Amino acid sequence: MNIFFGKISQKFDIVQLKEGYYTAPKESSWFGELQLGDYVYMIGGDKVQFWQAKEWGIKNDQASLIFDIINPDLGINVSQLITLKFLRLTKALAVLTSRSARSKAFFKLEMLKDISLTDLSNSQFYKNPELFRTIRIIKKEDVIENSEDIQLIYEDNKLHLLDNDFIANSIKKEFVDNLDKKGKGARMKDNVLEYFSNAVNHLPATITYKQIGLRSFYDTFFCEYRSSEKYFLVGAFWDTENPQDQTERFVKESIWSNGYSDKFNNEVNAVPVGSSIAIKSAFVRKKTKAVMSIKARGIIIKNLKDGQNLEVQWEEDFNPFEVNFGGYMQTIKEVTKKDHMQAIWSDDQPKKEENSIENKNLLNQMIDIPKNQILYGPPGTGKTYHTIHKAISIINPSFNFNQDRKIIKKEFERLVNEKQIVFTTFHQSMSYEDFIEGIKPALNDKQDVIYDIISGVFKNISSIAEDNWLESKNSGVPRFEEVFNSLVEEWEDNNKILFPMKTEGKGFTILGFTDSSIQFKKSSGGIGHTLSKSTLRDYYYELREVRQTGLGIYYPPILEKLKQYKSLESSSISKVEKKFVLIIDEINRGNVSQIFGELITLIEDDKRLGNPEALEVTLPYSKEKFGVPPNLHIIGTMNTADRSVESLDSALRRRFSFTEMMPEPELLSPSTLYCQLLWKYQTVGWNDPAFVFEENKLFDFIQVSDDLKDNKIAIWETMKIDNDRHNFSYFNHFEYKGIDLQKILETINKRIEILLNRDNLIGHAYFVNVKTEEELLDVFKNKIIPLLQDYFYNDYQKIALILGEGFVNSFELVNQNTMFAKFSKSLELPTIEQRFELIKDVDLSTALNSLLNIE
Repeated sequence: MNIFFGKISQKFDIVQLKEGYYTAPKESSWFGELQLGDYVYMIGGDKVQFWQAKEWGIKNDQASLIFDIINPDLGINVSQLITLKFLRLTKALAVLTSRSARSKAFFKLEMLKDISLTDLSNSQFYKNPELFRTIRIIKKEDVIENSEDIQLIYEDNKLHLLDNDFIANSIKKEFVDNLDKKGKGARMKDNVLEYFSNAVNHLPATITYKQIGLRSFYDTFFCEYRSSEKYFLVGAFWDTENPQDQTERFVKESIWSNGYSDKFNNEVNAVPVGSSIAIKSAFVRKKTKAVMSIKARGIIIKNLKDGQNLEVQWEEDFNPFEVNFGGYMQTIKEVTKKDHMQAIWSDDQPKKEENSIENKNLLNQMIDIPKNQILYGPPGTGKTYHTIHKAISIINPSFNFNQDRKIIKKEFERLVNEKQIVFTTFHQSMSYEDFIEGIKPALNDKQDVIYDIISGVFKNISSIAEDNWLESKNSGVPRFEEVFNSLVEEWEDNNKILFPMKTEGKGFTILGFTDSSIQFKKSSGGIGHTLSKSTLRDYYYELREVRQTGLGIYYPPILEKLKQYKSLESSSISKVEKKFVLIIDEINRGNVSQIFGELITLIEDDKRLGNPEALEVTLPYSKEKFGVPPNLHIIGTMNTADRSVESLDSALRRRFSFTEMMPEPELLSPSTLYCQLLWKYQTVGWNDPAFVFEENKLFDFIQVSDDLKDNKIAIWETMKIDNDRHNFSYFNHFEYKGIDLQKILETINKRIEILLNRDNLIGHAYFVNVKTEEELLDVFKNKIIPLLQDYFYNDYQKIALILGEGFVNSFELVNQNTMFAKFSKSLELPTIEQRFELIKDVDLSTALNSLLNIE
């Protein structure tokens, strides 16, 4: 049985893809080795079908190969197809599944094990997560023999590819460790290198296709890292042709051609092989924004050096999108601005753009966000600040963050009130009983003290998230909470509802309700009993069968009662699955093993409810079954300067992805802060971070003068803006004199890193809101100096080396003969070390000059 993969562009050949044929002569090279009877993974529209070559025939008056469509949707995308463990990883599989190839559309696959045709064509077969390879980064001693996953050994600060038979030799020999090249020019590869650089700090690390696709992995570690990596925008509009837009022809023929014989020849000849290319439309202006459409993207594989033609591997089924800038009017133009590169060539782009302002947020929506993540770094780097952005973007991906901070905080507070976000902080006294559940005193309806099982922070939000997840999957079923509340209301009106049992004369009566339980008493008398509300909910949604033993026999009568409330109009169920976020600030400050307990395993992606490997545990107090729903995200923050970091539970490290947040002194530069102020006055188009200026619509800087005075002018003292406002695009002409907050922070952090380490740097957040010299002095006295005292255990000599003599004073050595009391016998005098003390009345100007070594 021969297996191939083939490609039909949904954009240009949607009929072929739908009806199951490929138009080309029988002898055409497009078919490669494909023969009648062979099977094909057919790729089109980021969907994979399963076909079998049936017969040669005529379709739409053209010779075609006709297929039987065995399965029109296997439920996997191209990224998953590449990672199937039973396929040998070849160049064609890694690259050409998503990029165009000249004169070939079908490629033979190498099967590593026998898989039945029934399984290969069955969508359910591909729901097994064990079918897909991951990338494991490990130490040498952690190698797993005969593993089907890609294993990278991290040793001596280098990555080595472990030899595996499932990787084709043509790929293996090309592996190159580019980890140390991050930041040297290949900006799009740097995104992948950044991810791997973080991963090697937390070994062993596992990277799935959702986090880094194998094509991106191949492009980064099996291709040369070019520090001069180039990006070009090109046009495809030919006035003399019909149709004038040549984009479709270029993509089909895997080329790009210059539409002029006498222009841009030198520019075309200078394009290096390996460069990224994108076809753009002429930019237009929407209201006050410049907008340009990106219609195709690819890689240059050959430059014919004729000033006209480039051979290109275009991306298959590329979805056009808009970017929020213009200005690239030439037929071919190199892109050098980092923000523009990121906007155009990011690996993931939204399928359809209705509003270019939301481009970044929609892009984030498409990227698979880790279920469990930790933001870590020194104090003052904005970790807690950024959890607000991350939480909102998870729940509401289309939210526009280009608004005043008050509006962002208002959205955050709304989501907190909606119980979609819960914020907590770990500390040394935090316990399992606070986080999951515990027995605690409470008051019943009669104000009597009872001891009840109280749910903790994590269990509460998990239950709310699980309810929503269940409701979204149970269309047409009334909400459990609504019918349960109806039961409570009827009981409050009546205070006695008799539930009959199958055995005549038997029954029970509800005595009351708590947040987590139903209290009842048998008709025959005796002591009261308790039923679990959570268990009742699981039975209601038919997540598990009702136990017909013990207390299980008392659930069916209540379930029958709940069905009577189905007619309530308010009980219509929501079909929308919401996201929920638990933010754990200072996650490393608590005893994680004790707080999470047995639930540490349940937070893993594949162990969550709804997955094939889902796990549930029985909680020790309530004896309820508990699992973590898939729509709950956990965001933690971790201060690397805290000395409890090293004790962070290794089990927690393995189950979270880590994002490093370091100080960003550039955010304190006058140009950046001034740019932020100008952004409030969008009288012209905003081009992040530059402005697009229009003739007769130059910006009037007078209108922001008051804002400047209220904010940073007191610190900067003077400023100067180049008169040529047309050259203002990136604030290169901004000059200032006065206090340079950026330089101050950079200088302090360089010295801390030398004397201590990079985990104890000082973040930019301490300086962001400084507007006056008095505020800056207050920051030093009440924040920076106490932090340094903690870092260096009151070693004032090191503090003096960092801040200088303007902040720290040294005592002169005293005469030892007059220092100590007289003693008749000769005693050995101790060595008196130089002593230091903090200066109380600091002259800020003198102190800063000393700190920066300015005469």
